Amino acid sequence: MLKKLTKLVTNNFGLKVAALFFSVVLWLVVVNIDDPTQAKNFTTSITITNSDYMTQQGKYFEAKDSNLQVTFKVSTVRSVMKNLSNTDFRAVADMENVEQVDGVYRVPIEITATRYASAVNFQGKTQYMEVNVEDLMLSQFSIKAKTVGDTAENYAVGDVRVSPNILKVTGPESVVNQIDHVEATIDVTGASADLTDSVVPVVYNANGEAVDTSKLNFNIDKVTISATILNIRNLSVEIEPSGTVADGFVCTGVTINPNKIAIKGTPEALNAAGSIVIPSDQLDISDATGNVVKTINISSYLPDDVEVVDADNLNVEVTAVVEQIVSESYSIPVENIAIQNLKEGYEAVFAESTVTITLKGLRNDLDKLMADSIKGNVNAAGLAEGNHTVTVTLELDDSLYSVNGTQSAVITITKKTEDTSDTTNTGNDNGTHTGSNGGTETGTGSTNGNNTNNGCLLYTSPSPRDTERSR
Repeated sequence: MLKKLTKLVTNNFGLKVAALFFSVVLWLVVVNIDDPTQAKNFTTSITITNSDYMTQQGKYFEAKDSNLQVTFKVSTVRSVMKNLSNTDFRAVADMENVEQVDGVYRVPIEITATRYASAVNFQGKTQYMEVNVEDLMLSQFSIKAKTVGDTAENYAVGDVRVSPNILKVTGPESVVNQIDHVEATIDVTGASADLTDSVVPVVYNANGEAVDTSKLNFNIDKVTISATILNIRNLSVEIEPSGTVADGFVCTGVTINPNKIAIKGTPEALNAAGSIVIPSDQLDISDATGNVVKTINISSYLPDDVEVVDADNLNVEVTAVVEQIVSESYSIPVENIAIQNLKEGYEAVFAESTVTITLKGLRNDLDKLMADSIKGNVNAAGLAEGNHTVTVTLELDDSLYSVNGTQSAVITITKKTEDTSDTTNTGNDNGTHTGSNGGTETGTGSTNGNNTNNGCLLYTSPSPRDTERSR
C-alpha cells in the first residue's frame, strides 16, 4: 500500500510540481485582476498625550506646526481601500517619548488604523512632530485698580480696591517676562454713588500694550473691583512770606498758581475743611532784590480726611513780587498848596510859582501821579512879617507814596494895608479864591492894585474891616 502511494506521488513528480506552481500563479493573477493592491495618502490630526510630563519637568512646549496634522501613505487591496477615509486613522504623539536630536526637540508619531488594521500596511519611515521647548515660569503680580470715564458733575473717584489683588501667572518664560503690570478696570461714567463690578484682569507690557495670554494660565478668572465716589470742593491756597527784603525794595504781594485746588472727600470732611495754608517759612524773602519764585508741594498742608481730585496737581508755583522803591521829583503849582493859620491882618505869598517835592514809591505808581493833582498845605501859625521857610505837608495816599525827606517852601508874610481888600482887579485875573483862613488868594495875572505877585499865589488874612464888610 505504501509502495503504491509512493509510486503515485513520485510518478511524474516534476509535472505535478509544475502544475501546482502554475495553479498558485494563476490564482494570484486571478485575485489581483479582480481585487488589486493600492497605495494612497491620508491626513489626520495629531493627538498629544501625556502633556503633564513636560510640566512636571518644568518645561513648556508647543508644536512648531500649529496645524497639528500628519500625512502618511498606506497600501491595501482595492476592496478595503475604497472604504477607508482620514477618520479611520489615529496619530498619537506621546510627550514621554520626546527626544532631542541636534538641538531639535521631536516626538515620534505613532499612526494606527482604527478599521481594517490587519489589511492595512503603512509605508515610509517613522514621522516626528517637532516642538519648541522652553522653561516654564510662574510669577505673581499685584493687580492695579483703574477707572475709566468721568463721574457725574461735582463728584470724583475716591478709593478703588480690587479683591483678590494678586494674580499668579504660569507660562513660557519668554511670554511671562513680557508682563510689566496687571490692571483691573471699572467704568465710572456718570457715577454719583459707590460702584462694584466683576472684571477680567488684563496683563500689559512696559509699553502699555496688552500681552497675548493664549499661552498663559491664571489662578483666577475674574476679580471684584469697587470704587468709592466722593464729593468735590475747591479750596483757596494761602501763604504769607517770611523775612525782610533788601533795603530800597518792597514786597508788593504774593501770587499763587493755581490759587484754588479741587479736593474730594465725604460731605462731613469737606464741610470741615478750610483753606490750604502753606507755612510762611516755605517762602523766605530775606534780602530779596527781585521776585522770589518757589514750587511747593501742598500734600502736607491739606485739611484732614481729604485729598486732591487730580493726583498730578499737588504742586503750586508761589511768587513773592519784590519791587524797587524809586524817587521822583514833581513841581507842584503853589495854587495847590494852602497856607493855614495866617494871623489876622496879614497876607502871604510863595516865593516861587511852584514847589518842588520828591516822592518815593514804586515806579508804576509814580508814573501815574501828575503834579497838578498833588495837594498840600503849609502852617503859618505864629509867623511874623518877613520871609519864612515852611514845611509842606502833602495830601497823598500813604500806602503808595512817601516823602523823601522834609519838603519845604519859602513864603513872605506882610501886613495888609487898609485898601488891600478894595483893590480893583482890572486885569485878566482869573486866580482869585477864598483862602482856607478866610482871606483872598490872588493868582496869576496883572492887577491895578499895588500888590503884584509876579505869578505867585498871594494869601491874605482878613482885617477886621474886611470881616465886617463880609457880614
